[in-house]
Amino acid sequence: MEVRKMAKGKSPAFQFYPADFLSDGKVCCMTLEEIGAYMILLCHCWLEDGLPNEEKKLQKFLKISKKKFQKIQKNVLDCFQLDEEKGRLFNPRLLKEKQQQIENSKKRKLAAEK
Repeated sequence: MEVRKMAKGKSPAFQFYPADFLSDGKVCCMTLEEIGAYMILLCHCWLEDGLPNEEKKLQKFLKISKKKFQKIQKNVLDCFQLDEEKGRLFNPRLLKEKQQQIENSKKRKLAAEK
């Protein structure tokens, strides 16, 4: 099992709000398998600043066959948007959480300097 080291300055964790997750309309329409795939992709998205916009790489992240990926991809990938400039997929809510985390970190740093 490969253990990844976090790049300096990168946060290893993100806030997770169960009520928001469970009440999300897209998540409510997912199967258990799709929810699992979605969570795995959210984790990769956080750690790697987005996801590659490549089906084979996403299949590899999920450790599933092409057939299985094609079955679940619609509901799962509907939760991500393509950043045309970077050519990567991102989740809008996760991006918002990352920006909030960066902002909070800056505020704490400024407060500590006073």
